[in-house]
Amino acid sequence: MMAANVHWSVQFDSAADGHEFHTAPPLQADSVHMSLENQRLIRDVRPSGWNRILPVIKEFLLSNKPPAEDATNEQSLVPLAGLCFFGLIMAFHPSKIRRIQKDILVFSPRIYEWCTYLISEGVVRIDDDEHHLVGDASSYHVKRAGYSLILLQRMAELPKIREELAMRPYVLMESVTAAWLDSIQCCGPLSGLLNDFMVSVISDSGRCWTRVTSSVSSECRLACLQNIVAEHPANHSITYYTRVSRGFDAMTIISGHTPFRRELIVRKSLHWSCFVLSLLVASNQPPHRHADERLAHAKCITSALSYLSDFFSFSPSCVWTASLLRSNLFQVLLRAASFHRSVHGQVKSILDRITSLLIYRSVLREASRSVARIQGLDAGQGSRLRRDVSGHVWNAWTALVRTIDEREALRAGFVSLKPSMCDNPKCAGVYALGERPPRKICTGCVHAQYCSRECQRTAWSDGHGNICAKIKKERMAGYELLSSHDIAFLRAVLNNDLHSNRTLILANQRRVQPKGHSEPPVVILNYTTAPAMSLSVIPSPALDEHIRELLGIAEPEDCLRKQASLDLDNWKHQTAVAAKGTKAGEGFLLYAIIPCGHEPIRLFQWVVPVPTNRHDSLDGDPYVWYNISLDEAVKGQIWKDRADAADVCNSSGLKLEGPPILIFFFFVFCLYWASTIGFNAFASVLILGFPVILIVRNAT
Repeated sequence: MMAANVHWSVQFDSAADGHEFHTAPPLQADSVHMSLENQRLIRDVRPSGWNRILPVIKEFLLSNKPPAEDATNEQSLVPLAGLCFFGLIMAFHPSKIRRIQKDILVFSPRIYEWCTYLISEGVVRIDDDEHHLVGDASSYHVKRAGYSLILLQRMAELPKIREELAMRPYVLMESVTAAWLDSIQCCGPLSGLLNDFMVSVISDSGRCWTRVTSSVSSECRLACLQNIVAEHPANHSITYYTRVSRGFDAMTIISGHTPFRRELIVRKSLHWSCFVLSLLVASNQPPHRHADERLAHAKCITSALSYLSDFFSFSPSCVWTASLLRSNLFQVLLRAASFHRSVHGQVKSILDRITSLLIYRSVLREASRSVARIQGLDAGQGSRLRRDVSGHVWNAWTALVRTIDEREALRAGFVSLKPSMCDNPKCAGVYALGERPPRKICTGCVHAQYCSRECQRTAWSDGHGNICAKIKKERMAGYELLSSHDIAFLRAVLNNDLHSNRTLILANQRRVQPKGHSEPPVVILNYTTAPAMSLSVIPSPALDEHIRELLGIAEPEDCLRKQASLDLDNWKHQTAVAAKGTKAGEGFLLYAIIPCGHEPIRLFQWVVPVPTNRHDSLDGDPYVWYNISLDEAVKGQIWKDRADAADVCNSSGLKLEGPPILIFFFFVFCLYWASTIGFNAFASVLILGFPVILIVRNAT
């Protein structure tokens, strides 16, 4: 929509002579007419002229702020402020921009303040049809949003600023977000126009522009919905449903063009999605008089559920999910399922994804509270819920409630004796409930926590030093990091599931382990499946292919999954490191696939290798820095079960037990005895082969 040939026309109504200046980038000539205070004109602006203008603009921006709402308008400042802003817009010409990039980045918030002030006072106006800065001042709220987006679009085209905008979108987006919210609140009937405007910007602009606008788009959409719902609380017309559907459809388009980041705006957008859904299903079946209204209502709910479903499918986050559950997401989903059977598939998908996220302590706590509120309904409401919600949705709901009950019982035992929250895997500190352990935070990544300086030194030498910088980079990029409490609860869940499935693990281990193979088998606990965790035991050579199958990676050369292939290389390295000290029959490698919200690829699992026979920390990339080690008690039980199974299989036959050095001396003695006494060849072979047979049999 904002093509390169946008024509700018700025009019200063407060100026005495009403000068009007026009230009069309790119400039046809290296000149522009600008008016300064007291009718002073600078014509034919060349490099020397720009060097005179820019200090004036900088000085004005440093020393002046826009007047407050209750302050007297200083008409002498108004034209100068407009010219300062217009001068910087003109400075965006490619031939001038290299010398003032830093100035634009530093002063852009102040420039925007003056821009919004001038537009609000009617000094600078924008035309609807050709996007000129002249026109009807009554709709300036909407226009100033578009004007600000044009400004940011120009800034996004700058080479050196592009990286800053991509890494820190909030540097410029806070004021633009405020402008969008103001414009939407003042111009509700124009919400459709705003939707079309943003969709066209997302569709027609480059990737950098998409990244810049992504942090505000979701909130703008839902603020628009907020305004519509506030103005039409009881409106069940087709127009109302169509507007809401268009808002959600536009947000889905935006989320498809750029990955979500951990920003407050995204959280607000999800909350507004849940809020709008709650309003759509607030009463019993709305008074639809025509079939078209019922279809529009169903489409509106479908669009809202699609937005939530895309989030849970591609960007599951324990923080955002817990926040949504506090907003009564369960009640909204069940009510939506009772309205239209066409949305049952989407509701079931969301419930299944939440079930897979119950491995996180924060999600489990909020889900348990939300389910308790639903179960506390009176008998009439409960029976109506059971009657209206049936089939696959009810099965998914009962599976979710059952998983919550199981994990809550585990969490009760987990909090009774608070384990060490230290990020040093070798730390054995245990603190009683209510006791606050000492905490020291790594100054490099500002994420890892330790209970003492000794643990910090140990963890640094054991592997944290290799990944500290990577953790910091991921945290600065907005990736969601697990807390020490979540890691400790994950460890408890893994311990419990291993203990519950130890018989199955041992039975499958002997079946999949090739004879004579020295590498240990691999146990995979997949928590991304719903409604229950899936367990598989595979030989180590098949790990690469199995992980690719789980994550949907067809070929390593697939350009869309290149990052996933890089992660696979890291996982294979992790396996090799973990397998060094694990011999056949002594243990197995454990991989736990856990849903998470990483970006920028659609690979939202953490694969965590855990050597069960040691506590060595594994070095690796940020995707696998969490070393979830097993408790000694559970490991001992697993090894005891393994020994019992071996005794059953080897109940008959002789065993040669003892240190390897004694077996070696016995073998040498037999050889010396056979050569000294001079038995025949058969006797010598028998004497030499007997201990060898016993040794091999005992080892296998």
